Amino acid sequence: MGKLLQLAICVKELLEDYHGIEARFELEKDCSWIPNFPDAKALGNYWDIVCRVYSALVDEKWELGSVLAGRTISFQPVGYARADIWFKEPYSFIVEFDEKQHFNQFRLRTLEHGYKLIKTGFDVTRYTELCKQNVIRPGKSGFTKLKSPDPLFPEMLEGYAQDNRTRQRAFRDYLKDVVPFALGMNPTIRIDYKITNGKIKDFQKEDIEAARNYFRMTRLLQQIELKEV
Repeated sequence: MGKLLQLAICVKELLEDYHGIEARFELEKDCSWIPNFPDAKALGNYWDIVCRVYSALVDEKWELGSVLAGRTISFQPVGYARADIWFKEPYSFIVEFDEKQHFNQFRLRTLEHGYKLIKTGFDVTRYTELCKQNVIRPGKSGFTKLKSPDPLFPEMLEGYAQDNRTRQRAFRDYLKDVVPFALGMNPTIRIDYKITNGKIKDFQKEDIEAARNYFRMTRLLQQIELKEV
């Protein structure tokens, strides 16, 4: 059984215990409401925060609105976020499983600049500490270097080794947190790999039970509001 399915079943069972309503889900769901190029109108009062986060990720070199306005025709296709797990109405929230690459110096910048005014489905302090423990250096693989151009995250370093994929990943993680909140959905719930005993796949019974205990302790799933979106 795939890791996302195992986690989804765990969350489903807890949701149904707490709320008494069937919890239907999709794995690796394309989220048309979270474009990779942010929409100022959809973000409303949170647009300025997103701009601040973006500037922090690009070392204050560019302004988000200006970069988006200057996109050439070849960059018009937007693309959308893909949720690890999407729980359908009336739950209406994303679950993300974060492996080690999601914790680094750039994700730390998003945590420092972007979360004071939004409700989250994870412990920001815990995530901050995990990010401080991991620095991802520039590299030549698709893990750190974008293979396809992104006008938001061009190559910023001299030489072939780059870190624009790492910066992009941090920004897209942030968008999955802020956009649902701005649209009135339930907060995105995040499970970090430390919760599953450091495992990122091939979960055993004890790993899923650790995730179950985490949800019971934090009460994140009890706090989900039932809503139509």
